[in-house]
Amino acid sequence: MAPAIRVHLADDHIVFREGLEAIGASRQDIEVVGISSTVQEAADLIGKTKPDQIITQIDMELNTAEEILSGIPEVSPDSKTTS
Repeated sequence: MAPAIRVHLADDHIVFREGLEAIGASRQDIEVVGISSTVQEAADLIGKTKPDQIITQIDMELNTAEEILSGIPEVSPDSKTTS
């Protein structure tokens, strides 16, 4: 079996984060390695956990997707993002 895809969830809506986390927990091919509700929290955790995939809200805390995602290559160059 292939290793699980390591995912970070970044969204400021708790119900959405918890729903995605539950979906990830129910699958053997997904491992949720980080969950954040703010842009700063996401940047800190992504830099530490180096997920394979980042799923984020388009606009979080009045930031645009570009602002949220622009710092990811610096802290986790191999991570891919999905918004």
